[in-house]
Formats: sequence, C-alpha cells, structure tokens
Amino acid sequence: MGDEKTVASGRTGLDLSHEKIVQFSLVVHDAEKVAKRFSEVFGVSWKLYDMQPGKIQLRDKALGDADCRLKIAIGVFGGRTLKLVQPVSGQSSYAEFLRKQGEGFYTIGLGVLANHDQIASALRKAGVSIEMQGDLGNGSRFSILDTADDLGCRFEISSPADRAGESHLIQTGTLVPGSAAYVDMDEPIFSGGKKINQVGFVVGDEKRAAKRFEELLGIGNWNYAYGPPGLVNASLNEEPVPESAMESLDVAFAMGWLGDIQIEIIRPIGIRPGGCHQRFFDKHGNGIQHVSFGVQAEYAAIVGGLKKAGIGAEFATSIKDHSVSVSYFATQSQLGGFQLEAVGRT
Repeated sequence: MGDEKTVASGRTGLDLSHEKIVQFSLVVHDAEKVAKRFSEVFGVSWKLYDMQPGKIQLRDKALGDADCRLKIAIGVFGGRTLKLVQPVSGQSSYAEFLRKQGEGFYTIGLGVLANHDQIASALRKAGVSIEMQGDLGNGSRFSILDTADDLGCRFEISSPADRAGESHLIQTGTLVPGSAAYVDMDEPIFSGGKKINQVGFVVGDEKRAAKRFEELLGIGNWNYAYGPPGLVNASLNEEPVPESAMESLDVAFAMGWLGDIQIEIIRPIGIRPGGCHQRFFDKHGNGIQHVSFGVQAEYAAIVGGLKKAGIGAEFATSIKDHSVSVSYFATQSQLGGFQLEAVGRT
C-alpha cells in the first residue's frame, strides 16, 4: 500500500504498483440504453442506481450538497467492474467530460483503499488536484484524480465507510440478458472465460507519461519500443490501408504493469493521416483508448460474433513478425465510447 513521504524531484513516495484495477468507468448519454446493448452483445448483467453524492468538491471549488444527480449502471465484464455514468442534472466532472469529450472511458478505479486520504494528500503536494470528490453516505468518499495530463488516464479511489447512515446510491432496478449473447464471455471455460488483461492509453509523450507513473504512483520497470514492425493486411474502418500509408500507422510504446493488468502507453508517431491511435489523439488528446483480452484462442469467434452484432473493426492488421492478428473493434458508437481489442494467433 502507498504511504506519504517527502521526496525530492517530484516524487510522492507512493507505491501503488501492487494495487489492482477493479473498475473501468465510462461517461454516457444514456446508461440504461448502453447497458442493454452490452447485455445483448456480451451477456453482461447490470444493477441500476440513482446517485446524488453529497459534500461535492469540483476541482478547487467546494459545492457542498449542491444538486448533482447521476444515473449509474454497474456490471461485470472480463473480470472487472464496468461503471456507466449518466449525468442527469447539476455540476459534475462527468457532465464536463461528456460535454467536452463525448461518451468514452473516464476513470480507472482502484476501489476502496484504507489510505485514501494519504494518497490524495501526497498527490496534491505533487501538484495533482482532485477533479471531483463526493460523499457516498456512510462516510465513504470517492475521489477522481486529475491525472490525465500526466499519466494519460484519470484514477478513481474510494475511502472505507466509517459510520452508519443513508446511502447516496439507491438501487432502482436490474438488467439481465434476454437471449444468448453474440460473444460468449465464459469461453474458454477452463481458463475462466475472457478476461481484460491490458488497458491502453494514447498520449503525446509516452516516456514522460511513464516517468510520471513512476514519480507519482511508484510504477516503474517500463519497456519502450517502436512499431510493431511487419504490419500486413491493415485496414481502417474495413477499408484496406494502401502501402503508401502504412508508415502513418506507426506508434511508440511504453509497457508496464499495474497489479495484474498491463498498461500500454501509446504515442502516435504523428505522420498523417495516421491510424486509429492518431485519430483518437487528434479528437481527445490524452486518454484511455481501449481495453484488451490479449491473445485469444477464441479470436475468430469474437470477430464473427461482433460482426453478427453489426460491429466491425475500426482497425485490423496482421503482425507478420509475431504471427498474430489484431483487431480494435468499432464498439464506440454502440457501447458508450467503449473500445475492445483482441489478438489471435495466425
């Protein structure tokens, strides 16, 4: 667990490298609509909530118990929790994000941490502000850390409940799949089904982001690479990429680990028109682009199932030097800005 120290050179003294990513959140226009589509495509079951946090802090401004109403859907996907957040009324960082960025990945959640206050304090001293904080009732607080510029993503942490009291999160219903899903998440059975094993961020400077991960969160041991080399049969939005444009697909990587999930920090090389990473960066700047199942024996079934659901590939290619095929599926418009990657052996 992290602790607070006074360390020079912009270091917080925190070590969160052994924490676990337990949740990914997305901000959406209609949480129930997106949840239903997730159920149809992937068989996810959901709990629906109304949320009205108290003691709201929005950046440096204390809003107290001002109006802030949210609709929430929470389900399990690939071994992690997905949280869909729909701003309904009032001021919130969720509403700001939706207005500026549109639907999409918003935070990576580390769950309830006993040292929540120490982490927030250490990061504040290092210049990282709280984008939003609120009380959930029972004395539990959530904090969204304004780390997108530094790290390429926002982190969310919560404090333990410390008293009895009325919750500000009220369950209003459930959603369960009404028919067989297009993608069977339980396969392969013997390995526990399909699991998220990687999250990818797109940034303007992968080396700076990796350095800040180490300075702020104690996450080090990064590997750097360019490429991947040997791309063949590449397509964007189902259209073949001509040989003359292949160079524009190049990216630089920094690869590290947070708990049991690989962090992939991706910098588009900057040659236009660019591939899906460049297009993401041009539209959003630093941000969470995708989660990945990694290499899947069920790759062909995933591709086929998503095609039946009306979802093609935003980007697909084979990597000759590694004997794999890679697809970034064009799930964003149907699933609230969510994007999935999967890899298959060739």
